[in-house]
Formats: sequence, C-alpha cells, structure tokens
Amino acid sequence: MQTPPASLDVTHLRGRIAGLIRASVLATLRDAQRTKLLAQVAEPLRTFVARAPEPDAWVPTSLLAEFLEVTRKLSALNTTRSRAQLQADLSLEDSPFQVASAGDLVPQLPWFFSQVHRGGQVSVVASGSDHAELLLEARYPYPEWYSEVLPMWLHRALVRAGAQGVQVRHLPPGADEAPWRHRYELAWKG
Repeated sequence: MQTPPASLDVTHLRGRIAGLIRASVLATLRDAQRTKLLAQVAEPLRTFVARAPEPDAWVPTSLLAEFLEVTRKLSALNTTRSRAQLQADLSLEDSPFQVASAGDLVPQLPWFFSQVHRGGQVSVVASGSDHAELLLEARYPYPEWYSEVLPMWLHRALVRAGAQGVQVRHLPPGADEAPWRHRYELAWKG
C-alpha cells in the first residue's frame, strides 16, 4: 500500500463550516433525539454536539463524519445525497466567490479548498469556457465525501456562478493509482 504525503495525512474542516453543518443537523432533531444523541456519544464528539467550534478553529473531518453517522440514524437526513447537499449548501452560504461566470470560478477552486480544508490539495488539471478537470489529493475518513459531498459542492458552486446544465463526474482512483487521488470532470453551459 502506498503511503500518502504528509500534507494529505490529517484532514480538518474549518470550524465555521463544521459549525454550520452541526447547527443545521441539530435543528432537524427533536429534544428527545438530542438527549439520545448526547447519551450515545463519547468525548470529543459530546463537546462538539454541546458547543459549536470556534469559527477559525480546525475540526477533524473524522469528528464530523462520526457526528453525521450518529445523527443519520436519528434524523430525516438519512440519505447520503441529502447530507451531501446540506454540507454543500452550508459551505457555500458564506462563500467569498465574486465571479462573473463559471469559467471565472474554476481557477479559484484550489484557493477556496485551502481556506475550508486543511490536509489535501485541489489542482485544476484542465479548463475551458464550458469544462474543467480537477485533481483532488486528500485522505478523508468517509468515502461519500469523495463521491457525493465534493461533487454536490462543485455542482452547486457552478450553478451559483450562473452555469446551466451542470454535470460533475467523479473518477475514483484506478487500481494502479494512489487511493487518495480523485479526479472530477465538470461540464456546463453558460
């Protein structure tokens, strides 16, 4: 098994985004479900549930993955797609992107990724006025982040930038590739 570079080894999410996801998921729970949640979890997840992280802090993505898995069993956010859409929408809510078109958005994606995630790297491999290819090199504790959350985020970001007919295709690593290398093909109109 190949060993990932040290920069990919530990992944964290910015506290502001993790806090938004936490608050939105907790809002879907009734009081009895929240009580059950606190009874089921141990530290440090109990602290995460009880108190939002500081906005500039870094929250381990493994902690967020555990939180989403436990709450999935308690709330209506029980499909991978609905959780991916929630995470995508919340991370875009405070987005610093000021772009005129989807084509203007693509070159900014590596910078934005570095502002939201610590651990891993996004590179623009190819781009044009209606397409792009991205390479993500990162290790995440839950596979649906690669296959559902990031593609949903890319789709929503392009739509917000005015693109229509957006398509995002995740290409997982091949058998002879490092398991932390994921490619994404993006296509759009407008």
